[in-house]
Amino acid sequence: MRVRVPMHDEWERSAGIPKLAQGEVQVWWIELSAENADDTKYLPALNAEETERAGRLRAGQVRTQFLAGRSGVRTLLGAHLGIAPQKVPIVMAEFGKPELDSPSSEKIHFNVAHSRSTILIALNLTAPVGIDIEYLDRKIEVEEVARHSLTEQETSTLLAIDDVAARSKFFFECWTRKEAVVKADGRGLSLPLTSFEAPTESSSRPSSVTILNMDRLFQRTYFVSDIAIVEGAACAVATADRPSSVRLLRFPPADLAL
Repeated sequence: MRVRVPMHDEWERSAGIPKLAQGEVQVWWIELSAENADDTKYLPALNAEETERAGRLRAGQVRTQFLAGRSGVRTLLGAHLGIAPQKVPIVMAEFGKPELDSPSSEKIHFNVAHSRSTILIALNLTAPVGIDIEYLDRKIEVEEVARHSLTEQETSTLLAIDDVAARSKFFFECWTRKEAVVKADGRGLSLPLTSFEAPTESSSRPSSVTILNMDRLFQRTYFVSDIAIVEGAACAVATADRPSSVRLLRFPPADLAL
């Protein structure tokens, strides 16, 4: 389902971390800038293993993305669980997707995406969630990449677009929808992007993505929502259950200093 959501200037700066409602997807936006270039401020929220990992990373965007993203996740989950951020029990699932190691009654599904200076964190109580963001890159030969990452139908639709800019925009929008689904599914690279089709047109009507297992004995359905964030970027969030709403929030909240 692609839910129509506010433009970037309508993202909320809440007074605190609002309670996560059943069926609601919260998407938190962290924007890195020169003003918050000191990434050591994120360290207090991390556990010992993450602090050690950060120490092995060279100073730069990758390190800052890791620190800000993990600190943000721990801060949000800690607030919902009522525990200190560094004590949030994050573990790696079978295919490497981080998840919360807690009873099903306390389960909060989350996912993180980053591109350039933008970090997004998606939270959901009801079902697995995945999020992706990509800045449009004119240097990428989208026609060539499409042949390896889009289905024949999706590639055909892309090649039918004459305008170069519109063709690039279509590719990255399709790519982020598919990546969001793969991340929600949690199987990583074992689920090829060419194994399912994502919506190819913008629409406010509910739309689903269905993935057939290789032996076709069962299927999984995901619901995809496009997110408008900044000019020149494509973004999508996917959940395994139909979301009741997608709430867009700025991080940190107004009452939380980082």
